[in-house]
Amino acid sequence: MRERDLYRRLGRFTDLIFCPLDLPAPPRVARERMVEWVAAAQQQRGAIKEEARFRPYPWSAAYAAERGAWRDGFEGRFPQLVAYLELFPTASWTKVAVLVQEPQQDVSLHTDPDPVLGWRVYLSHGGARTFFCPTFVRHEERLATWTPEGRRDWSRFVRTDRKCYARMPAGTGAWTLNAYRAAHGVESHRGAAGERMTLLLVPDLEHLDLDAYLALLERSVSRYRDYAIWYAEEPALARA
Repeated sequence: MRERDLYRRLGRFTDLIFCPLDLPAPPRVARERMVEWVAAAQQQRGAIKEEARFRPYPWSAAYAAERGAWRDGFEGRFPQLVAYLELFPTASWTKVAVLVQEPQQDVSLHTDPDPVLGWRVYLSHGGARTFFCPTFVRHEERLATWTPEGRRDWSRFVRTDRKCYARMPAGTGAWTLNAYRAAHGVESHRGAAGERMTLLLVPDLEHLDLDAYLALLERSVSRYRDYAIWYAEEPALARA
């Protein structure tokens, strides 16, 4: 399946900015073990290329999987997480990244290369708040963070004065976000390294179970309707 085909099939969910997913809470993972694994993976493989564009970079990050294969012993070190990811409606992953937010470092507005809607899992929250700035108009493709001229001037494309904050109900950890109709950022946290850890999940669209995916979204917005954030275009604010 191509991303454009997925966009058409998602229907009303292309307007879903954020929602907790109707999945069990992820297994508990020892913070120190994950931080150590990320540091070792970075030493062996090198930093994720995106780091070079940010100064300072807000994440300590490493890929746990790429192109359907687990990396650097992740599946042996964290089998409970690998088993948990089998709950998602895909049989293979394009990328699974572990993101450890640096202490006292916020994450400025950006988008990630998710196929329309992205999947995330909080392993630990750390108190930092994720927020979304909706686009002025309904974009039908992702506005990349970086342009040929440099970092995108988000004030031309999103409501930077309107921050919609994500809220997660107790006992949850998985959530979805929109890569087309909002940019997002994360406020800083005051804890130690590893107190805020997130999995970034990019499914292989060739192995995506679309019916199960749509069913998951339906269950999620029904169960968590009070937490879901939907896009609402404001024509008076639209810019050319």
